[in-house]
Amino acid sequence: MPKSPAPRLPAPSVGRVLTPQAQTLRVAGRTLLAGERLDMAALAQDVGVNRTTLYRWFGSRDQLVADALWSLADRTFDHLERDLPDDGQAVAPRLVAEYALVVIEHPGIRAFLGHDSAYAFTLLTGRRFGYHSRLVARILGLLRKDHAAGLLTVGGDVALEDLAYTSARIIEVYAHAFELTGEAADGDRARRVLRALLR
Repeated sequence: MPKSPAPRLPAPSVGRVLTPQAQTLRVAGRTLLAGERLDMAALAQDVGVNRTTLYRWFGSRDQLVADALWSLADRTFDHLERDLPDDGQAVAPRLVAEYALVVIEHPGIRAFLGHDSAYAFTLLTGRRFGYHSRLVARILGLLRKDHAAGLLTVGGDVALEDLAYTSARIIEVYAHAFELTGEAADGDRARRVLRALLR
């Protein structure tokens, strides 16, 4: 069955004033999505600060990369949520599933994951850099909102926290499939599994 075309990641907001740190994350994100290695000296020059300032803001290059990728992910969630029809149906099942498709199938994300799969896996799935915990928290917020509105029923003794954690891990398994199993990343499979889990 042919894969559905993946929507684009959101374009930068026009006219919005960003903090220097937020602007740095935008520039870093564009560099990563272009398939380029993030060089701290070049980034500092691009945003008009020195490397010492970058390290003071983010602590390390790895943390900056994780924060830049989360900034993209967070804005992608916002973009997809705005595009969902207000039809009285649960938001979380559709939004989380579509998010998985977008991020896994995006060429820039695929290039980043494929360039050094072990590095990407460590950066995005562990606790140290906060990407995974922020993904779980974002999904949990959606689940809680749907549950409070009576739009999402969770059977048995399954906690919403566990459902959010499992959803995040499903996204990660399909995004990092090459590192885990040697298979290609597959956003469409992730989307279908998440829809089945969260229905």
